[in-house]
Amino acid sequence: MSVVLGNNAVLGGGNRVECGSWYAEFDSANAPYAREFVLGEKAMITSGHYFDAVGGIRIGEGSWIAGRGSQFWTHGLGVEDRSIGVGRYCYIGSAVRFAPGARIGNLVVVSLGSVVSHDMSPHDQALIAGVPAVVVRDDYRPAGWAALERALDDGAIAYG
Repeated sequence: MSVVLGNNAVLGGGNRVECGSWYAEFDSANAPYAREFVLGEKAMITSGHYFDAVGGIRIGEGSWIAGRGSQFWTHGLGVEDRSIGVGRYCYIGSAVRFAPGARIGNLVVVSLGSVVSHDMSPHDQALIAGVPAVVVRDDYRPAGWAALERALDDGAIAYG
């Protein structure tokens, strides 16, 4: 498994990033498993989250996996689209579940307890919530993100 931590990325305590031994129990040499975990520059993962990196997980620059108890699953029976993607400058609340193939765009907030079950990456700057998760609000700008948007427009990297 490949683990890449971007500059100034924070991976808090009590997190599990693993592939598990099951993938080695069969001829997986030619199986389409990415076996990678990428945490972008200045991204942060608090504590107590689970990441099944067999199918590949990429968390974008400046994104936060906040709170506790979120799970990211990249495998399952009959699953072909495995990889999970979190865009740039996203905020993931506590106890969120990402299913295999789930992706979100940039500047997205995923509400507490949501289940992201498919590719939602065409939606940038959105509030996503629910089971299964849906876009609750487009053009979503939580308090404090105006400074972040200005920094992005100027090409600087900053938190709002």
